[in-house]
Amino acid sequence: LDSERKASLETLRSMGIMHVTPLKNPTGNALNSARNDMNRVQKVLETLPDVKKKAEGSSLNGEAVVEEVQKLLQVRKRAEDDISEASNGLMRYEVFGNLDPDSVRALESRGVFVRLYASEAKKAFEVEDKDALVIPFGESGEGLCRAVINRGESPAKLSTPATVLPLPAHSISHYRTLKENAEKKLALVENRLSELAADKK
Repeated sequence: LDSERKASLETLRSMGIMHVTPLKNPTGNALNSARNDMNRVQKVLETLPDVKKKAEGSSLNGEAVVEEVQKLLQVRKRAEDDISEASNGLMRYEVFGNLDPDSVRALESRGVFVRLYASEAKKAFEVEDKDALVIPFGESGEGLCRAVINRGESPAKLSTPATVLPLPAHSISHYRTLKENAEKKLALVENRLSELAADKK
């Protein structure tokens, strides 16, 4: 009842069971800044592993720990992206050995064309140019992979259907080095995060 509203609110307050919520959500730069800070710290807390046994922390303060962990997360993200890129490149093109797109383009400038194809292993693979060299390299997820090499003014045409594989963005050796370096960075990041775990509290 309206006549009992004030007394009811005071009773609920004294019982500690009333939660006051604003009629309009607060806004402002200070609030947004505080939320960003809270999200930063929350992310760091979720990232740092729990220490099972008592470990001595470093001399870093809380803000310094947050900043370092954020930088480590950026390094980790780049390393994971590099590993993903390298793994995709290797999965698709490693079957061709030490393939280097720069070498292929250099050959083409001298009238030697190299084209990569994938097709079903049991299906025929025929080239119209009888002088073209067909080199099978093995199977990948896309089928049996072959390279067709020919001299002339244009690449040799196929007389049977096959999937054309575009040249990779980088050489196979580049992808291998990229993956190896990224895995090393990732290991260093995880090791440092384990050290910073002592500063979690």
